[in-house]
Amino acid sequence: MSGKPVWIEISFDQDRGAGHIYRNDKNPSAVGQLLLSEIIQNDNKNWEGCIYVSQVGRTHLMLMELTNPDLIHVRLWVGFIERTIRLNIMDHQ
Repeated sequence: MSGKPVWIEISFDQDRGAGHIYRNDKNPSAVGQLLLSEIIQNDNKNWEGCIYVSQVGRTHLMLMELTNPDLIHVRLWVGFIERTIRLNIMDHQ
């Protein structure tokens, strides 16, 4: 996540995806936790699903857009508040 020491690994099983925390420098105990769920692709650059928001302790709907080959914008709504998160795409081989 841009500006945060968190790495997320997103994988798909058939047409559904999920994102688990792969690395978290500030909270190593978070590694392995489910962050993104029920991800489905709308078109070749957009997905929708759910994101876990730890501050409120529940999941919320999100939209993900591939804005360039190295960046995904994630839009989510918590009540009436909309937030955009930037995810930088990296290969963690």
